[in-house]
Amino acid sequence: MKLELKRPKRIPDALIAAGLITALTLTVALTAGQRKPAGDDQALQTGANYLANVAALDAGEVDELIYRRREEKVQQQAEEERNAALNEQLRYLETEDAEIWAKFGDAVILGDSRAVGFSYFHFLDRSRVLADESTTIRNISEWLPAIRTLNPSYVYICYGINDTGIGYWTTGEEYAAEFEDILKTVEDAAPHAKIIVSSILPTTERALAQNPVWNRMPDFCEKTKAMCEKNGYVFAENDALVKSHPEMYSTDGIHFLSSFYPLWAKNLLSAALRDDIRGGA
Repeated sequence: MKLELKRPKRIPDALIAAGLITALTLTVALTAGQRKPAGDDQALQTGANYLANVAALDAGEVDELIYRRREEKVQQQAEEERNAALNEQLRYLETEDAEIWAKFGDAVILGDSRAVGFSYFHFLDRSRVLADESTTIRNISEWLPAIRTLNPSYVYICYGINDTGIGYWTTGEEYAAEFEDILKTVEDAAPHAKIIVSSILPTTERALAQNPVWNRMPDFCEKTKAMCEKNGYVFAENDALVKSHPEMYSTDGIHFLSSFYPLWAKNLLSAALRDDIRGGA
């Protein structure tokens, strides 16, 4: 919702002066003779100083001050309304899992073996989970025909574990640059879809020690996030979610138990919804 303000009509100098004097007089009269804590004295002095500063302004400056104050109030109100709408919409994240999965009815998930879990554990139909083992973002091209056929409203992209370990890209900059080109092809295949890129799910410390190349994950994530922000894609942060549920890793420290997937799904949905509420494309 876009709110517009009209600048107020110019207020005569005499009226401004009279209003300021009246406000100051009432403030002094209401507080005179009362016992007040030291904090009240300081607040009264601050208010008096503010009125004195306003009284020193000319009519044009007062107009501008009034306009800025009103604009700040309208912006604050708009932000409060957006947050209220967001909180209301996010309530579904506390509902039964069945209702969560229904939210993916007009979506597809692309990804590697971790994303395969969405269909492997029977949360989503295989036709909506365009994922396979040992794949990277370069395999997205194989799914473009299916994306065109499904014509989804949301495309969730969940790669990274193989991308950081396979050696195609040595830096986050290289990875993000190619990722950007690949996402353009997804846009062409689903021009009306919102694209949500999942941050790379980290491994356990033990798995990381066995394969130090995964230390590049933070760099890959950081550069991918910047690329998404530049192009208007949604970037879903998952680090806090994963770190708060270490018990949901499988024994290899790379993949996840079925109990993790509803939480991951909610996190992805939340990122998409926040962008919807805030007016994302």
